[in-house]
Amino acid sequence: MQVMLFGGDMRTVRLAGCFERDGNGVFLWGLDKAGLPSAELGRVRDADLLVLPYPCFDGELIRAPFGTERLSFDELCALAGDRPVFAGAPGIAGKNGVKLFDYATERLLAQNARLTAEGALAIAVNEMPVSLSGAEILVSGCGRIGRELAVMLGALGARVSILAWRQESIVWAQRHGCGLYRGGGLGSFDCVFNTVPRCVFDYGELSSAGEDCLFVELASSPGGIDRASARTLGLRLICAPGLPGKTAPATAAEIIYKEIMTLWETEEI
Repeated sequence: MQVMLFGGDMRTVRLAGCFERDGNGVFLWGLDKAGLPSAELGRVRDADLLVLPYPCFDGELIRAPFGTERLSFDELCALAGDRPVFAGAPGIAGKNGVKLFDYATERLLAQNARLTAEGALAIAVNEMPVSLSGAEILVSGCGRIGRELAVMLGALGARVSILAWRQESIVWAQRHGCGLYRGGGLGSFDCVFNTVPRCVFDYGELSSAGEDCLFVELASSPGGIDRASARTLGLRLICAPGLPGKTAPATAAEIIYKEIMTLWETEEI
């Protein structure tokens, strides 16, 4: 089988290795900044399936932070013909008759959340001036990543508070021994993790934080922490979206590979 992979981060590099390990031919596009020359786009005609990254889009373009060229989804569909395209959470349908398969299954999302939480813990351990054990931690958002992070932090002895809005999330937080943050100032927290992709912490909220408080942005752009305000206030802010691609690319790639191959073997392609 011939596979062409587009864009992404180190997960794509490792994913290529997964395909090659099992005897498949691989063409890469959009990873030249990682030292991997891009194949000509015409090689699409030699591929049996095409693979986009997770997450797959930056606006209307295929996400390619390690690439010097840009390619839109429409352009890819025009090239793809009847070849199946596998993408991570595309949120749109295929065009020009292209079959588009979303490999970001519930299983993958759950495993990705676990890897993200592990990476977030590594940041906190390396950057906080105090131990996680006994630290006061705020987690903004109570989705997959927020819950994984809260559980891991609690297991390490941190005192965890959750900023949540949905009743289901509030009930989950209470059942898992977490406090509920209702506003009123961030002065008591040693670290704040945000997983919400909309502004949660503006200038007024951020100005209440202590000078040693570490802020870690895990959400995709624009995120939930006002970066300009954080800079103005001199706060320590680490922007870390897409952590699995930085802290555990090999594991993340294996997870993606298994989901793609499951779809390839079970779907009518």
